[in-house]
Formats: sequence, C-alpha cells, structure tokens
Amino acid sequence: MVSFDRGPAIRPRAETRRRAAKILGSVLAAAPVALIADRAAFAHAFGARYELPVPVWLFIVGGALTVTLTFLFIAVFVRADAGRYAATGRDISETPFGRFLCHPALRATARAAAAFAVAIVVAAGFIGSPDPNHNIAPTLVWIVWWVGFSYIVMLIGNPWPIINPWRSAFDWAAALRRRVAPDPGPAAPKPYPERLAAWPSVVTLLLFGWLELIFPFSSRPLVIALLVIVYSGFTWAGMRRYGPDAWLGNADPFHLVFDIFSRFAPIAMAGDGAGAKSGVTIRPYAVGLFRRGHDAVSTSVMCLVLAMLAIVLFDGLLGSGHWTLIENAIHDLNPKLGDAG
Repeated sequence: MVSFDRGPAIRPRAETRRRAAKILGSVLAAAPVALIADRAAFAHAFGARYELPVPVWLFIVGGALTVTLTFLFIAVFVRADAGRYAATGRDISETPFGRFLCHPALRATARAAAAFAVAIVVAAGFIGSPDPNHNIAPTLVWIVWWVGFSYIVMLIGNPWPIINPWRSAFDWAAALRRRVAPDPGPAAPKPYPERLAAWPSVVTLLLFGWLELIFPFSSRPLVIALLVIVYSGFTWAGMRRYGPDAWLGNADPFHLVFDIFSRFAPIAMAGDGAGAKSGVTIRPYAVGLFRRGHDAVSTSVMCLVLAMLAIVLFDGLLGSGHWTLIENAIHDLNPKLGDAG
C-alpha cells in the first residue's frame, strides 16, 4: 500500500460527512458511465428503437444535473483528502479469495477460454448461419463482450489485461518461437513514439463506433469475423514493433476503455492497470479515479473519454423517435438520402 501523511486528526463526525459526500459524488460520477453499457444493450447490430418513458427534455435536464452535481461534489469535497482516499484499500492477496484469483491455473484457464471465444466468433462467421439471430458471433461480440464484460469491469474488476486473447496469442507465439529457435532472439521492440500518445486509440475507437452504429452490416457474422481478423493483424503488428505493454497501454482502445471503467471497480489486481501494485486489493467503489493523484490527464486520453461519450450520445439519438423525424425530413428533401423506415 502507498503511504500518505495523514496530517492532523479529523473529528469523527466531519470525517463521516466527508466520506459520505465522496461516496455520493462517486455514485453520481458513475451514472454516466453506467449509461454507456445500458444504452449499448438496446442498440448495436439489432436495431430496435426504444422510446423513453419520460419526456426528452426531462431526460436531458436530468443528465445535465447529474454532470453538474458531480463536478460540484468533486470541487467541494475532494481536496486535500484525495491522496488519503486514494490510498484506501486492503491487500487480500494472502486470503483464500485472493490466492484463488491469483492462482496460475485460474488465469491460464481464463486466458484459454477468452482465446477460444475469439476462435468461435471467427469460425461462426465463416461456417455458421448468415442470420445474426441464429449465429453466436453477434451475441458474443456485441452483448457478451462489449456490454456484459463492461459491466464486470466496472462493478467487479478488470481481468482484461490478464485474459486479453490477442496478448495471450502473442505471448504463446513468442514462447513457442523461443523454444523452437532460441537463437537468434527476436529484435528488441522500438520505443513507442511519445507524440502518438493515445491518439491511435482515439481514432480506432471512433472507427469502432462508426462500425457499431452506422455501418449497415455490423450484425453480419461474416463481417464480424473479418473485422476480428483485421483487428488481430493490426494489434499483433503493433505489439511486435513496439512491444505488447507499450502498444496496448497507448494504442489499443479496448485496453484503455476497460482501464477507465475499472477505476470504478472495488477489486484491483496486479497487471490490470487499476492501481494495484501487487496481488489483489479490495477498495471502495470509484477510489481508482484518484490513482493518478494530481497528475493531469493527457489531451489524447481526454479526447478518448470524449469519444466514448460522443458514441453513447449518438447511440441514444439513433434509438429515439427524434432521429426518425430527422431521417424522414432528410428523405423528404432528397429521396436518395435518409431512411424513411
């Protein structure tokens, strides 16, 4: 655990009020992120529209108030105590639960299962039914992974750096190469260009959002399989050139998105990018948001978060009746444009 100077003693009641305010602020901060996964479950490749049970103006005002109150609570209550709150947590590595999570057999099984799931997606795309409703590939990608796994990362913890099937395949191939031809060793990876920062992730995430929401064939199993193959080649090429840690930590959008989600989670594991230095740590919800202390977030990471929010907002617009009105209006102006339903 990181040691911080606790400073002068704080009265119990003041401490309780301060902790309660921080928890409330964390809950409010988590609300927009929870909407990311919630809206995604109703849109994507299956195209069903969803009408809000409340007026749109009330939904917009409620969202705006949520963001405003979040900033208010952070500005008022999260000040000098942020460092101490960031250090809150308990190392459970030596408990039965901690040893279970860190057991090599469990991690190896999870990595193999994730790699098998990717293989199933590709195989189902090529030899399975072309109907998305009778093929497991769209369900595995859009619902189980992109929505369901995001919930796991936010509400429990982030196993993605451990089970990432593309990292696993890269490691397995490197180990096999060392065994078959130990000499000469592979060329050392090149330093990742600092000027690139997380900009490749921003571009790739926006492209993924376009494929998810706009591309008309995103639900077709064969298209999904081909996209997985293209992403695999791109990712492995980047890891080979710059090293897996540097590439995934900067240029892979899913690694970074799950890392951001994991800052809300109560469990941090070594290697998950959520602040645990060793073993397994259990902590209050959203304490991972303070892990960087007072360091400023880079411009590229800020744009990544904005891209995430933009995709979610546009997702919500696409699923509303208001978008239908816009499509019909465009269609009336030019029948070749828009979608009249």
